[in-house]
Amino acid sequence: MHHLRKQPLLLISLLTIYHLLFNTFCYATTSPPYSTFIVNNINIINPEIGIVNKKQSVIIQNGIIKRITSVKNITDRSSKIIDGSGKYLIPGLIDSHVHISSTVGMHLGHEKKHPELVKLFKAQLPHAYLYYGFTSLVDLGAYPGRIDEFKAHPIRPELYSCGSSLVLENGYPVLFQPKESRLALFPNLLFNPQSKTHLPRLSAENNNVRTSIQRVINEGGICVKSYHEDGFAKSIWPVPSVDFQRTINQEAAKYNLPSIVHANSINAYKLIANTGVNIIAHGMWNWDEFKGKPNVPQEIKTVLDKIIKNNVAIMPTFRVISSNMDLFDPSFLNSSTLFNVLPSQHIAWLKTPEANWFKTKLLTKVPKETPIPEVLNIMRRIYSEGERAFQYFYQHKGKILFGSDTPSSPTYGSIPGLNGFLELRAMAIAGITLKDILAAATINNARALGLDQSIGSISEGKTANLLILDKNPLETISAYNAINTVIIYGHPYKRSFFSAQSTQ
Repeated sequence: MHHLRKQPLLLISLLTIYHLLFNTFCYATTSPPYSTFIVNNINIINPEIGIVNKKQSVIIQNGIIKRITSVKNITDRSSKIIDGSGKYLIPGLIDSHVHISSTVGMHLGHEKKHPELVKLFKAQLPHAYLYYGFTSLVDLGAYPGRIDEFKAHPIRPELYSCGSSLVLENGYPVLFQPKESRLALFPNLLFNPQSKTHLPRLSAENNNVRTSIQRVINEGGICVKSYHEDGFAKSIWPVPSVDFQRTINQEAAKYNLPSIVHANSINAYKLIANTGVNIIAHGMWNWDEFKGKPNVPQEIKTVLDKIIKNNVAIMPTFRVISSNMDLFDPSFLNSSTLFNVLPSQHIAWLKTPEANWFKTKLLTKVPKETPIPEVLNIMRRIYSEGERAFQYFYQHKGKILFGSDTPSSPTYGSIPGLNGFLELRAMAIAGITLKDILAAATINNARALGLDQSIGSISEGKTANLLILDKNPLETISAYNAINTVIIYGHPYKRSFFSAQSTQ
């Protein structure tokens, strides 16, 4: 009898717990059950001019910013209300240089060997970016099919792309792939009339600039990406001629597609400066014959002055170098921060000898048995030169955009979302003002890529991709790691929802 009397109470308790869990689950994993919500009494930051409009209210309806008002507290029983008191509202961040095809720390062979790890990584990938406030991404070179894979996620950042990159036959980065796979992985391989041998099925008629850019348009690309990389400060790979690069840029301009060129050396900058390029995807960290020189040599200043005069924007991508340095930091993989962006199983694999393959490969680029401290000194010198060149560019009113190049290589130091935050921090350390950093990652990116009608600032009629921060990003760079709420497509989520720990 005693056991029977307890059953109704137990049943009620179980039903109560079930009800709470069900409601929580539904709110976290599906569209919230309302089309309108209001953020009251919040400080809105205008990234265009770097000012704070205090104690505003924002009405968001069906994923769009419907109204912005100075009325501090709006009540509406049919709408969800968020109290923004003491908090800051900024546009969602735009990372204009990502590679969503890559699995952190893996090459394609590893992906085939560890499909379950890849599956876990891809499931977390959109959330990793959202955890750090990146509500819009621009992919600058994805393998066929992977854009669609990413877009299949129900909750994800907006993803734009340059379509298939225009890659010179036998040039960077296609040269790292087996010849039999190159055309499948890089549909926009460009026939190089200067090559002595050509891949089967590659021809001047079918694989030229015009047909490639038509393919980019058909793929929905919003930009055109090409490469001028001759071998990382050692000229060993073919690169487009000046006329060839000018043809790419001119053809892109016909369709109002910004031309983005991978370049990171003074000689590459020099060759593309007058070709009509719109954006250079990297800072100038390879000083070629001027490496090791103090300050900024006049020859480099002259090239940068030309870039500034031609209104070419630059993404500094400081983390390309420092993420490789992280491979030599034993504490990097033990940081608790990683568990918010990567599945624990993936982190465990990154600690295995197998995952150290890229670190080993980097060491082959220096004389055998070079001490690790000396290897790090070389990397610090390269980083310093890139930083000094960019500081000159910035101080002379050069146009800057934010792009993290995540992942820049198979290094596990370049982790989605986290790497973007570290790039923001590196920009601040380099002396870029907090106002200009915010603009670079929001409105400047949006304008450069033709997206400013829908994202990049907080205006009525724009998409409600927004961040509620606990700190003011005009006062501290740590504000980008103090995200309270991520609003994506008009749906608010607490930051913790996107942590990898919440799904394990």
